Amino acid sequence: MRKKQDQFAKFIKLNQFLLFVLTLTFYEKSFSQNNALNFDGIDDNAIINHHPSLDFSINSSFSIEAWFKTSSLGSVCLFSKMANSPPHRGYELYSDGGNIAFLMINTWTTNCIWLKTVNVFNDGLWHHCAVVYKGTPNASNVDVYVDGVIQLITITYNSLTGPTNTSNNAGIGARDNSSYAFAGSIDEVRVWNKALVSAEIINNKNCHLLGNEGGLVAYYNFNQGIAGANNFSVTNLIDLTLNNNIGTLTSFGLNGPVSNWVTSGANISGNCSQPVNIDVSNLSDQVPLLTVFPNPNNGSFILRASEDIDLQLINEMGQEIQIIQLNEINKRMFQFKDLSPGIYCLKPNSSHFNVQVKVICIR
Repeated sequence: MRKKQDQFAKFIKLNQFLLFVLTLTFYEKSFSQNNALNFDGIDDNAIINHHPSLDFSINSSFSIEAWFKTSSLGSVCLFSKMANSPPHRGYELYSDGGNIAFLMINTWTTNCIWLKTVNVFNDGLWHHCAVVYKGTPNASNVDVYVDGVIQLITITYNSLTGPTNTSNNAGIGARDNSSYAFAGSIDEVRVWNKALVSAEIINNKNCHLLGNEGGLVAYYNFNQGIAGANNFSVTNLIDLTLNNNIGTLTSFGLNGPVSNWVTSGANISGNCSQPVNIDVSNLSDQVPLLTVFPNPNNGSFILRASEDIDLQLINEMGQEIQIIQLNEINKRMFQFKDLSPGIYCLKPNSSHFNVQVKVICIR
């Protein structure tokens, strides 16, 4: 009987390994192309219907990221959820003559935040930018990063006290009426309902996300269409989060090297959230059986082991979230509840247990 149990344990671990290989292959194929959208600077726009996940209040913490390339000397929009008519309520990330600028508005000029970077980035090269609003209506508490480096900013208006919520549509590459149209290319746009810290920005700016990361409310990797070809049928910019904030391409030519899906020159490769590498090289008859059910899950799952063991729960950033002890006291069972969405690793603190288990939480 013991021999059959050991063979079953090895079988389970081998299948875990095969699942890992298949998952990794899927991710690699999903991100094998690296495209972007080229905007003509006239009327191209990706319109995103109003959704509560993108509607941030004066006290909301949120962050916006994008890769871009432009030589424009004008004011051109990267991501906007703002009406073009007074009082212009909402928020916007844009390039103002090459300075990366951010607006958070109740009423334009009298009740708003307007800031921009000292340095300019309209040099025709690819750059990554991120703006972080920390839920405090003070321009001095807003951070702007370009290529992972926090920027010096100039503040023109810092008088925001009123509501900023709006039912206006959002837009990538222009406001929803195609004003302030972007001239150049945009890639890898991300909107978060949290204030990103510098480590998150630096660690994830050069790789693709999965779409289920905690706090991610809209994610566009732009890996669609055939670069420079006839893409008349590819008219939706896909949001990889469960919010389904699809961008409808408006006024694009979708054929040739301009106003179309193009090859991206952004420095992006691979997947930020690589599946956990499962080591099956040292399996032995003494390896305990560890099970997670269900997996994937919605943040609630049960963990069981066949013998006493301590485990580390580690998140995608390599940070230890929790130590779990499975022993006779808790019948070698532990129940998780409300774990944030993301990919985690369960790593045993055991010299004879080398198998690490990947846990996927999706909501």
